[in-house]
Amino acid sequence: MQAPRPRHYRPEIDGLRAVAVLAVVINHLQASALPGGYLGVDIFFVISGYVVTASLVGRKENDGLAFLRHFYQRRFRRLLPALVLTVLLVALLFSMVASSADDSHDPSLRTGLAALFGLSNLYLLRQGNDYFAASTQFNPFTHTWSLGVEEQYYLLWPIILLACGLGRSHHHHAFRRLAVVSLLITAISFGFWLHLRGHGRVLDAFYLMPARFWELAAGCMAFLLHAGHVLRERPSWSRLRWAGSFAAVLALGAGLLSAEPQQTVATPAVVLATALLLLTLTGHGPLERILCHRLCVGLGMGSYSLYLWHWPLIVLARWSVGVSAGTLPLLLLAMALCTVFSYTVESFFRFPGNGQARWRGWLYRRPLQIYPAAVILTAAGLAMLQGGWKGLLFAGDRHRNGEGMMNMKAVEGTTVNSTNCFREPVAAIEQSQDSEACRIVVRPGAPTLYFEGDSHTLAILPIGRVVTASKERNFSILARGGCPVPYFRPWAGQRDQYPRYRLCPAHAEVRERQLLRQLRTGDAVVLTSYFDGYFIADDWSTLQGPPRRAALADLGGQLERLAGLLRQRGARLILFAPLPTFKDRPSVPIPLMACQQEWFRPNAALPPVCHPAFIDRRDLLRSFADIEDLFARIAERHPNVFVFHPLESLCPASEQRCSTHRGASMLYSDSNHLTNWGVSLLEAPFEEFLQRIERQQRAGGAGAAPQAGAAMAS
Repeated sequence: MQAPRPRHYRPEIDGLRAVAVLAVVINHLQASALPGGYLGVDIFFVISGYVVTASLVGRKENDGLAFLRHFYQRRFRRLLPALVLTVLLVALLFSMVASSADDSHDPSLRTGLAALFGLSNLYLLRQGNDYFAASTQFNPFTHTWSLGVEEQYYLLWPIILLACGLGRSHHHHAFRRLAVVSLLITAISFGFWLHLRGHGRVLDAFYLMPARFWELAAGCMAFLLHAGHVLRERPSWSRLRWAGSFAAVLALGAGLLSAEPQQTVATPAVVLATALLLLTLTGHGPLERILCHRLCVGLGMGSYSLYLWHWPLIVLARWSVGVSAGTLPLLLLAMALCTVFSYTVESFFRFPGNGQARWRGWLYRRPLQIYPAAVILTAAGLAMLQGGWKGLLFAGDRHRNGEGMMNMKAVEGTTVNSTNCFREPVAAIEQSQDSEACRIVVRPGAPTLYFEGDSHTLAILPIGRVVTASKERNFSILARGGCPVPYFRPWAGQRDQYPRYRLCPAHAEVRERQLLRQLRTGDAVVLTSYFDGYFIADDWSTLQGPPRRAALADLGGQLERLAGLLRQRGARLILFAPLPTFKDRPSVPIPLMACQQEWFRPNAALPPVCHPAFIDRRDLLRSFADIEDLFARIAERHPNVFVFHPLESLCPASEQRCSTHRGASMLYSDSNHLTNWGVSLLEAPFEEFLQRIERQQRAGGAGAAPQAGAAMAS
């Protein structure tokens, strides 16, 4: 292979950047308009591999350290000024429209903080954030994952070039060695990408730099072939170049238009097509004339700034006025203005100037000292927005800031929260006793209420606040998603046979043994499982006939047995009666605070999932009447069994229809799980319910009148 010629500016590459950034922007504005538009990022990766390799191979330094130092100086000047400014301004704007009480507030700012250090891809992976999930659509820094991949690539690629013999003195085998290494890295990285996807580790394949390295290495290969005169300036090969360009354009268009869910075919196709275009474009054909048009070139030169700003502006609009046909012109104007502003900043710090401004030259000569300092200062500011300055900039109604519209469940000031006290159904069974992190002991020796069950137990976790408020009760809670306590079967749609729930019987058995060891006289076990939900199939059809009667009989037998065991220990059993369920209500996949009206977030800007859903109260009562009857019969037979009825608090008898909302506040985060605000409506009635039980016990002892249990309705 011939040594590459000195790198010359190729305006068609900037035109190709314009295509990539426009594809990404269109996809982020309306995914259905260009389903594969996010693959524009893959186009950027290939271009980066080409351009960075071109900038490196033409440089000769006295030693390897000088080679690396000059490379990182150029990268810092190119990337950091615009990035630091964007992250800082977006963090400030985000803190004005996103409530600090929302669970997404701190993780979003942490993503921006990680982006300053080129680590946002790893942070998002660690958080398990699916790039395509609705929750990521409200994080203004989600898009910086690609910058993290590129910046991690920049750490390795110059070292690889040095190892191949480039960057110091000419060696006639250096370019051939680089080509072999690039080809080998491409094969290994691509194989790693396929391996991760084939084993279901799609997020790893998406976010990890080693799984993306093949895309950047493909750009390097394109440069080596292009600069080595392959398919260039040979008239006999002109038709082949034209055919290659035409095929690449078709493949690129097909990939960007593709709606393939996993993009296993489209991604390699787009990468290969981009590399082929970089190799075959000569600057003289009709395609080149389009890409070299001054509008395309100008947009391509500002593509980094446009990429930095377009996503945050879309997210800020989602948090405020919404993204719609009415707000789109203003949103596009804001993108244009911010792009021009950011590109001006980028250019100012990237080039030394006319020499009259000495401080500007000083900035240009010391990027390895100045820009890291700017990063650290900005990172400190973002840390303060999550700490001492948290909530100070919020422009909404501060009185509603802690209203309870959060996904995270926690009892403030304790270790009782979703992270410590909730297990996925596939999590290993804990044989040891319940973790102390899920207990609140306000007074040793006081009765303890043990809340047990599935995700509905997690949903009402904040009720621990009222349970312990009197300082006369302790509180404990543990929940496993999709696993009722006690366990019973069958479930509708044969869901009890799903592999996902295979550990549910063992979990219920282990928890029962642990509870029986812990219980003391006066304690209570509170069962808050979504009992009626196990009679409903995935398609909302209900379990009927003999299977339903069998399930009710099994549930009744398990509750009878548990009630007897608890009575032997002087403990009570409290059953939560069914909650209202809204089958037409989808899960709310966005931050719940984004469903709350503010002066900058009118009702018209709220997504459809934020609007109320309704169900006829009589239909609701009929749907779980047999479960209510079962609970009532058990309470009649066992004086230590009491039934708490949340329906009246959430949907009073005066209402003909039950709603997912109370005024402008959401009571439900999906069809059946309560928000913290919904739980707050149960706090006073549940406290009154507990006091009535305690008064009854003081008056009549453990063997209180049997009928009292069934009558304990709030």
